[in-house]
Order: sequence, then C-alpha cells, then structure tokens
Amino acid sequence: MKHIVGVIVFCVAMLIAMGLLALYSVTFSKIEKKTSAPQVQTASKVTSATNTTFEEKAWKVSPRNIQGMNSFKKQAQFAFVGAVICVCLALFFDYKFLQKDWVPILLLFICAVLLTAVFFPALGGLKVKGAARWVRLGINFQPSELAKLSIIIFLAWYGAKYPSIIRHFWKGLILPMVIISPLVLLIFREPDAGTTLFLLALTTCMLLIMGARWFYLFIPAGLMGTALSVWLYFDPVRRERILSWLDLEGTKYGVGMQGYSSLVALGSGGLFGKGLGEGSQKMGFLPEDHTDFILPIIGEELGLFVVLFIVLLFVLLTACGLKVALRARERFGAYLAMGITLMIGLQAFINIGVVTSVLPNKGMPLPFISRGGSNIIMLLGAVGLLLSVALRGNSSKDNDSLVIEEETLVEDEENVFATKKPSDHEKE
Repeated sequence: MKHIVGVIVFCVAMLIAMGLLALYSVTFSKIEKKTSAPQVQTASKVTSATNTTFEEKAWKVSPRNIQGMNSFKKQAQFAFVGAVICVCLALFFDYKFLQKDWVPILLLFICAVLLTAVFFPALGGLKVKGAARWVRLGINFQPSELAKLSIIIFLAWYGAKYPSIIRHFWKGLILPMVIISPLVLLIFREPDAGTTLFLLALTTCMLLIMGARWFYLFIPAGLMGTALSVWLYFDPVRRERILSWLDLEGTKYGVGMQGYSSLVALGSGGLFGKGLGEGSQKMGFLPEDHTDFILPIIGEELGLFVVLFIVLLFVLLTACGLKVALRARERFGAYLAMGITLMIGLQAFINIGVVTSVLPNKGMPLPFISRGGSNIIMLLGAVGLLLSVALRGNSSKDNDSLVIEEETLVEDEENVFATKKPSDHEKE
C-alpha cells in the first residue's frame, strides 16, 4: 500500500506544480487595463520602429504588471493550506469518525445553510457575473465544493449502514436522492448547471456501485431527462451552447468562440509548444483561460506531450484511488475512497472533454490546476481522506486480492444457522 500512497502524493504534487506554473504564465503576460501616457508614448515609438501595431507589441511590453505574481501567490497560499489539511487528515485523522450517524447529517445541514447564505448579502453572500455562488468566510468560499464531499460522505455512510435496502427502489434509490435534493436544487438556483449535473452523475455512479439495481434508474432518468429538455428549451444561453457545440465552425465568431479558440490553442502548440509565456490565445481570445480553460493554454505553450503527461497523472491518480477502494476492509472506507476517486476523475474527464469539444461547454474546473481557493482546498482535503483510508483501512490479509467480500442479503435480514443431520445412533 505504501507505493500506492506514494503514487497518489506524486500525482497530486505534480498537478499542483503544473497548475501554479500555468497560472503564472496565463496571468502574468496580460496587458494592464489602464496604461499611463508615458507608457503609451514609449510603446508607440517601439511600434513605429518595428512597423507593428500597439496592440500586438503591448502583449510583451506591459510594464509593472504584477497580476501574474499576485495570482501565483494567492493560489500557492491556498495550495499550502490545502496541503496542511491533507497531511493532517492523512496522518492524524481516522476516517471512520465520519461513519458516526450524526456526522453526515451535520455536514449536509451546514452545506444547506451555506448554500442558502449565498443568496443574501447580509449573510455574506457574494454575486459575481450574475451568479450567487460564493460566501465570505475570511475568503470567498464556494459552498458547492463542500457539498460535493459532503454528499460523498453521506452516500458512503448510507450504503454502509443499510446494505440490505440499497437494492430496493424506494429506500435504496429514491430516499437518498430525496435527502440530497435540497442541496442540488440550491446549487441549480445559483445558477450552476454544471455542478448540478455533475452531482447527479456522481450520485448515480455511487448508488450503482453500492448495489442499486440499474433498471430502477429508468424512471428517475426519464423524469430528469424530461426536466432537462424543458429547461434547455426555455434557457436560451444553455440552448445556444448546445447548438454551437454541434456547429463549432459556424459559430466561432459568436457563442462558439471559446470552444474554437480552445482548439486553436491546443493545435497551435504542436508537440513541444511555443514556449512558456509565448502563447497568444490568452491575450483576450480565450475567456476563462485561468480557470476552466487553462489546459489549452498549457497545450499551446508547453505542447502535446505535457498535456498527455497531465492526462496520465489523472489516470494514475484514478487507478490508485480505485485500488485503495478495492483493498478497503469495510464498506464505508471502500465507498468513501470510491466516491472521492470518482469526484476527481469525473471532473478531470468533463473538463478535458469540454476543452477538446468532445462535450458541450459547461463550467467545470480542472482539478488541482485551475485557479480557485475553495476548490483546491476541498480537493486536497478529499485526498487527505483518501490517504487516510489507504493508511488505515487497507486489508492485511492479502494486499493483492480483492478484500471487499460480497455478503448475502439474507445475512443482513435474518440469521441462518447450519444444522447437522443426526446419525442413526443418535436417532435410536
């Protein structure tokens, strides 16, 4: 198990390092919004001598631009706090504490309070670009990040505590969804459709892993599919995103500009890239290049090989997380490790799918790489819990065998005693 822990730590450390490097490059080279008169005159003299326009030359002039260093410092500070939390959870926290009945319920209640507070400025709610997704807690904290981990802990607790009813329709499938539905609806109301769909997909995957019957999903999936279709029909912004995804070339000067610019960045970098800081798509052509679309900038500046290396890191991290889950000696640890692994793996898959136009555009940051304080802190906290399961929950019977043994439902509902037939002598 030590080598698995080592691989997890290596993958996370490399992803954070790549994210800090890319964030510094993305934000440092941007031109300042306000340029003083002497700077304009200096830039004009330089451009007249080289027969280039001011806008083209200003990309590399931009004096005293410390935006990149500030973003780098802030993200590094958040990463350091998250790393401390990760180490403390891994070394000093027993994940089985989360299995106590009151802990998952308390976490869901706290998430509900925070998700409600984002709509009220008097309670610290903060609205950015028309979306109420943050609350002021010393830092601008995003409660939906805590909700992801809280839902995973609740589902792991529910599946471990009631294994005999998880295969039932009402108590095994509908009841867990009803319990987490207030959090999902509050996130949808922010609005944050990407996180809402992500949580529904994560919940479905975890319920199936815990033993829910797949054909029971037909009715909920049909209802949610119908509701999603109606929502897309009456929401012009999301509807246009879907249509632009289907015709990216035809909408590259409108709604599809972000997806098209992402492909241009990935393609123009080639195998080895243009060089760190030499990318051009980050100069205002690719929106959200420091968060959701940071991977295309990495591809443009560092090349295809670095992008494939990042993908490989996510694959290794997911494989090790699944290995930890399969070696757990009890249900809660296995479900918790599986949920955390799915959370990280699904986010990476969706983000990479979006920036390569395999999936429609939706807001989903790339784990450990995209900028975001609450995102990286909660991710590192989740990794700390995963390491706690690896260090305390692995089986000592056989490290190379599957330890999650299948228990029959009869053993959960009634006791079965073996009886011995009496011999002929005992009958006499």
